[in-house]
Amino acid sequence: MKLKPLAAALAFAATGPAMASVCSQPSSTVWDLGPPGQVTFCNTFWSSGKFNDSYYFSVDSQASQTGWTTTWDWSWTTNISLTQVTLTNTNTGSVLVDTSPSTLTFGTLAAGVYRLGVQGTVSGWSTSWPGSVGYEATVRTAAVASPAPEPEALAMMALGLGLVGWQARRRKAQFRADAVPA
Repeated sequence: MKLKPLAAALAFAATGPAMASVCSQPSSTVWDLGPPGQVTFCNTFWSSGKFNDSYYFSVDSQASQTGWTTTWDWSWTTNISLTQVTLTNTNTGSVLVDTSPSTLTFGTLAAGVYRLGVQGTVSGWSTSWPGSVGYEATVRTAAVASPAPEPEALAMMALGLGLVGWQARRRKAQFRADAVPA
């Protein structure tokens, strides 16, 4: 019997509570996500039932958003299921729902404060092998490039094209002067 795989599995299982301590638990704290920014939310459960956790984050300017979720079951007898993840703009009240929570895609976010809701269930709890189950959700934002060029960029482009045109005209005039026989 090989003990290394068993020891590795037990060591990995023991890190579950430690993993939960390095991420943000459900609360009314508003996390600043820039952009750019990233925050990890999580929760650990020790009994069966439904859950609906709320996390809040703010976005300073228009940002693209990506994210993902993972679940863990250190009891090997319990089942945790994430049913949906919602994103609510607390300023406008608009709600976006993602029913495939393994990857979170809500598109481009406007500046404001958002509530990330994570819903799911924990079932099949067993006292024969007590251990935690839980999930972890990571949200990342990145700045969105402006869809229209800035006035400074247009001015630089016009200046560059003007210089290229002036140089081409100057060369053409120089070529004509050199081509005329004396």
